[in-house]
Amino acid sequence: MVRKCKKCGKEFTPNSPSRYLCDECLEKKNITNIFREKTCQICGRKIDGYIATKYCPECSREKRNERQKTYRQKGFTRHIGDVDRCARCGAEYMVQSGAQKYCKLCAKLVEKENDHRQAVEYYHNRGGKGKSIENAKKIKENATVCPVCGKLFTALKKNPVYCSRECAEVAKNSEIKYFKGAGKPRMTPAATSKTGTSGVSWSKTNRKYVARITIDGVRRWLGSFDKLEDAVKVRREAEEKYLRGEQS
Repeated sequence: MVRKCKKCGKEFTPNSPSRYLCDECLEKKNITNIFREKTCQICGRKIDGYIATKYCPECSREKRNERQKTYRQKGFTRHIGDVDRCARCGAEYMVQSGAQKYCKLCAKLVEKENDHRQAVEYYHNRGGKGKSIENAKKIKENATVCPVCGKLFTALKKNPVYCSRECAEVAKNSEIKYFKGAGKPRMTPAATSKTGTSGVSWSKTNRKYVARITIDGVRRWLGSFDKLEDAVKVRREAEEKYLRGEQS
C-alpha cells in the first residue's frame, strides 16, 4: 500500500495503517515535539533544548563545576533534621527535605501565591477582561431555562432540559408534562391526575403529596404534604390568588 505524505506530498510505504507521514517528515515532527528554541539564562545565547532546559552546554558545565567545587570545600551545608530559618518569615523550622526553604505555614502561603500568579498570567494570556466578557455572552446566549424551577443554566449536554437531577426527579414523578423548544421550555397540565386534582401529585422519592402551580410558563413550588387534603387545599388557595385573581 502506497500513501502520499500529508506534509510534503511524497509517496511512501507506511509500516502501520495509522501512519500518514514519510520518514523525513516524521523525524522532523519528533524533533519539534522534543526540542524547542530556548535562551540561556546566563549568557543569553539561543539554543535548542528541552522544556526544562535553562542553560547552554558551556554554562551548564560551568555551573556543575562550581557546585562540585563548593561541595568539596564545604560539604553539605545542612542535613535532614537540622534547624534552618524560613526564607519568607525568618522563623526556625526543622529541615525535612533538601530543597525545603519555607516553614509549613509559609509553604502553604507561597503555594497559594504561585497558583494566583499563574492564574493571572493565564487570564491575561487568554485575552483578559475582554475575552471573559465575550465568553460570558456566549454562555448567556446558550443558556436554557429549567422548566421545573425556572432557573437559567448552561449544561454540558447537547440538549439539556433540567438544571439538576432533583428537578428531573420532580418532573418524573409529576403529572405535569414538560416541553423544551427554542430555549424556552413550556408546561401544560395533564388532562387527568391520579390524585383527582390538577397540580397535586404523589412523589415516590419523598413519599409525600406535592402541590405546584404554573403561572406565565413558570412553575412554582407550593410545598409537600403528608395528607392529600392539605395539598389540595394549598393548590386551591394558589388558584384563587394567582389565576382567578388575574382574570378578575
